[in-house]
Amino acid sequence: MNRNNQDKKIEDSVISIRELQKSFGEHDVLKGIDLDLHKGENLVVMGRSGSGKSVLIKIIAGLILADSGTVKVFDKDINRINHKDLTELRLKIGFLFQGNALYDSMTIRENLEFPLIRNKRTIPVDEIDKAVQDVLKAVGLPDSAEKYPEELSGGQQKRIGIARTLILKPEIIFYDEPTAGLDPITSGEMNDLMNDVRHQFNTSSIIITHDLTCAKAVGDRIFMLIDGKFVRQGDFEEVFDTGDERIRAFYDYNFIQ
Repeated sequence: MNRNNQDKKIEDSVISIRELQKSFGEHDVLKGIDLDLHKGENLVVMGRSGSGKSVLIKIIAGLILADSGTVKVFDKDINRINHKDLTELRLKIGFLFQGNALYDSMTIRENLEFPLIRNKRTIPVDEIDKAVQDVLKAVGLPDSAEKYPEELSGGQQKRIGIARTLILKPEIIFYDEPTAGLDPITSGEMNDLMNDVRHQFNTSSIIITHDLTCAKAVGDRIFMLIDGKFVRQGDFEEVFDTGDERIRAFYDYNFIQ
C-alpha cells in the first residue's frame, strides 16, 4: 500500500488503538498493541482462549480501563471521555454476545423493543413496530415476533441477537464467537448474514472467532493475537502463509482434524 492510501485508511478509521497495555495482577494480557478499524471493514481477531480478545473489546467499549496507551472511537479518546459522552458513544456500538443474551421470559418482539424503549423513551409506538419488523426482515425471520427464544433454534437465536443489535442502528458491531455451537451449514448462513449486515447497514465490525471458515468468509483483515501482541495481520492467505507453528496450529485444528 502506498503512503497516500495508507494515510487515507488511517483518516478513515472508526477505531484507532496505539500502544494499548492491560494487566491483571502479574498477568500481562495486552502488551502494547496497535489496531485500526476502517469504516465499512470487517476485522477478525483470533487467538487462543484467554489471550485477551474479549478484554480488548471491553476496553474499546469503555467497560474496562486500559493501563496505558490510547483508544479512540470516532476520534474520541475512551480514557478521557466524560460519562455522558461515553453513554452516547456506546449507542453507536452493538454487541452480539456468544450466549445471545436474550430474555427467555420475553417474546422476540419484547426482546427487540427493550433496547429501543430503554434508550429512546419518547419513540412512538408505530416507529417501534416498524423498527422491529425491519430488523426481523433483515435477519430472515419476519414471522418470529410473537415467539419465545426457546421456540427458536440456536442459529435463529443468533439471528435475533443480531436483530436486537441492529435495532439501535449501530455504526460498529462487535461479534463474539458468532458461529460457536452451530453446525457447518448454519455457520455458513451466519457468515453470509454478517456480510449482508455490513453492506445493508454500513457497519464496521470486529469479529472474535476461532472458526477459520468464518474468518475467511467475513474478514477483510485478520489479526492474530499471541502472547499479548498481534504477531501477524493481513488477509487470510497472508496470515496463514507462514511457518510459525503457533499460527499453523490454528489452521491445522480447523482444516486437518
